[in-house]
Amino acid sequence: MLARERLTLARRALLLQPEALSWRWQDPATLTLSFSLPAGSYATAVVRELLDAPADIAH
Repeated sequence: MLARERLTLARRALLLQPEALSWRWQDPATLTLSFSLPAGSYATAVVRELLDAPADIAH
């Protein structure tokens, strides 16, 4: 099917580390995140992992 549609198979990194990660609380209920990812990566996947991270990850 890929050949018929003239598409090529591409692989994504199993693990990646966002670059230039920063965050800022706009107000008590709104957090703004900023980061850079390589092409082909999904920001929604990074945010999902951040929300699922243990609370003591920074310690």
